[in-house]
Order: sequence, then structure tokens, then C-alpha cells
Amino acid sequence: MAIKNAMDSSRIEMLNENNFRAWKHHISYLLTHEKTFHTLSTSKPDDDSNWFQRKWIEDDAMAKATMLHNMKDNIIPLFEEHETARQLMEALESKYGVRSNTQIQLLLDKYNNTRMSDNDSVGDHVNLMKLIGKELSNAGHFLSNKMQVTIILSSLPLSWDHVITYLTHSGREISMVTLLVLLVLEEERMKRRRKEAMVLEPSSNSWWIDSVATRHIVQNKDMFMEFTDKKVGEHRIYMGNNSYSDVLSIGNCQFSINGTSIMLHDVLYKSKAIEKFKEYKLEVEKQLGQSIKHLNNDRGGKYETIDSFCKDNGIKHVYNAIYTTTK
Repeated sequence: MAIKNAMDSSRIEMLNENNFRAWKHHISYLLTHEKTFHTLSTSKPDDDSNWFQRKWIEDDAMAKATMLHNMKDNIIPLFEEHETARQLMEALESKYGVRSNTQIQLLLDKYNNTRMSDNDSVGDHVNLMKLIGKELSNAGHFLSNKMQVTIILSSLPLSWDHVITYLTHSGREISMVTLLVLLVLEEERMKRRRKEAMVLEPSSNSWWIDSVATRHIVQNKDMFMEFTDKKVGEHRIYMGNNSYSDVLSIGNCQFSINGTSIMLHDVLYKSKAIEKFKEYKLEVEKQLGQSIKHLNNDRGGKYETIDSFCKDNGIKHVYNAIYTTTK
């Protein structure tokens, strides 16, 4: 049993002038394990012949010795004259308690004001916040899981607003372990999106991220709840390779994630068809040395947004009956 107690005691950081709350928290566990914690809240029984009095005196001596044993050498002489473990703890509280409260306030300020930048790793940031939270816990100030999640989400940069909105309104409580996993996965997705933004032609269901700011971009107009059309050249997306793509509409899209309805505003629409036609036009003019003057459209839907481009480039855009050819 003595070996067990010695092992437990070795895990406690020695009391110094700055860690009283944490020390008190851990020493309470050790005294409870030794079955002497009761002496901190009770007084010696009055009857000298009582067995309970003799047992209390033994327990009190053990508790006081344990507390002194877990103090820095320069602190022990300041408190060893106190007769009981209870008096010893009250004296420690009086001297170091206020200082510990100041330490807690400093840690709270640090916890609430720590911010992640766009260049930081979200995993490193969350671990830093967890470390500060652990310091607060050791100092005697405990943060609920919900509070930790809320503060960490609020510490993320503006580029993470879509994640904050989703997780805040998901309707389910998220543990710290789950939060870290979700944020790391989202960070990987964001990295992939940045790479996709360098490519001119992603798939029709892709979402793009502008290199200047986080923007949502679709190539399927059916996803819009409402939208406003833009003229060709009025609004462009510039890529990392100095190319660009015209935005043909801007509007709002609504979709569902795990049963939660999300509305995205100012979503950009870029038609894959018009980009293909631009490439075809350039290739034809390069090889034949002649300009396209006429474009037939069967109203299948792909080229309905190409009118403005044709008008600007002197191309006559003719709509035929669907699935018919022009002789």
C-alpha cells in the first residue's frame, strides 16, 4: 500500500506559488485514496478515550504529512507549524487562493482571445485550445464540453464560416473528440477545393473556391432557388494559372446535409457549355482563318445562356425545334 501511495504522490506537481488550485485538486484525490480527506472538514472528537478520536488524530497526522510532502522545500517552513491538516489547508487558501484566481482569469483571457489564422493547421489550433482548457481544469476552473466547442468554433478564421454555420445549427451536441475529427476532415476538403480551383473545367457537380475569397460555384443551374443573370464579361473568376471563366448568374442555393437545410447566398453559376463553345470557336478560327457567324440551338438547355456571348462576338444565334437539324 505504501508503494501505491508513493506512486500516486509522484504524479502531483509540487505546490509552488502559482499552482495552488491544481495542487489542491490533485491532493484531494490523494487524501481520499488514503482515507484521510475527512480531516479537512471535521474536528477532533472531544472524548480522549474514544477510539474515533485516536483514529482521527492518526488520519490528521497522515493528511498533514502528505500535504507537506508535496510542497516545494522553500514553502514547507512557512506552513509546517499548523497543528492540523484543516488549518494547514485554510492557511494555504488564504495565501495562494487569490493568486490562483488571478491565474485562472489570465488563462480565461488567453482561451477566449486565441485565434487561428488561415495559415495555421486546424489540428494544431484545436490541440492548443485543449491544452489551455486543461490548464484551466487543473487550476480548478472546469469548462463544459459545449462551452469548449463553442469557443473553439468562434476562434476559427472567416474562411471557416460555412463550417461554423453548419456545426452551430446542426441540432446535435458535438464532443471535443468529434469536433477535432470533423475539422481536420474539412481542412483536407478545403485543400482539395483550392487545388480544384486551379482547374478550368471541374465536373458539373463541383463546388469551386475562388483564390481571393471563399466563393461557392456551381455548373448546374437547377440547383438555384433564385438567381440573377449576368452578361458575359461582367463578372469573372480568375484562376491561379491566369485564365478566367465568366460567371453567368448569381443566386441562392438550398441543400440538405444530414437532414439540416442550408441556404447559400451569392452562389456563382458558370456554364460548362459556353466554355466548351469558346474553345471550339478559338480552334475553328485558328485552323480555318474564318469566324463563326451562325449557331443553331435545339433548345436542349445547354446553350440558353450563350446569347450574350454570341451577340458580343457577332454570331447569329438561332433556336430550332428540339431534336431537329437545319438544312
